[in-house]
Amino acid sequence: MRITPSLIIHNSAVSACQQASAWQLAVAASHSMAEAEISPSTVTYGAMLASLKLRGQWKLALKLLGQMQEGTTLPNQVSYNAVIAACQQAGRWQPVLDLLGQMTLDDVLTDHISFNAAVSSCAQDGEWQVALALLHDMQHRGLITDSVSFSSAISACVKRSE
Repeated sequence: MRITPSLIIHNSAVSACQQASAWQLAVAASHSMAEAEISPSTVTYGAMLASLKLRGQWKLALKLLGQMQEGTTLPNQVSYNAVIAACQQAGRWQPVLDLLGQMTLDDVLTDHISFNAAVSSCAQDGEWQVALALLHDMQHRGLITDSVSFSSAISACVKRSE
């Protein structure tokens, strides 16, 4: 019995790679999808982005998001938040701000997770003015501001004063 490649089989493979933190294998599985002429789904992209996020591969995550934007599977809030988290973990606050702006342009709803990661990434680099502006923007949008939001903003101020 020959098993024919399908989206479900490939999604399962990519998800298994993501759970095993094997981002290289997840990317390889996506290449095999292209060879089999199978279009990735939101689930496929989500698993790949989660895998890249876990391994700090922010540049690849940005590239993959760009591929989504050019293709038929548009990024959603989960996709954007995974890339934002990857950039935040790498201390790259400028791409995080760009992604927040792109979410607005693409009519993708931002949430407190998106903004908390942005405030946190600014805190890592001592960008206190940007962090406070983001905190204000969160409140203006009616988003939840929690202990993560405030402690990150405070950390940005403290880091800048050091």
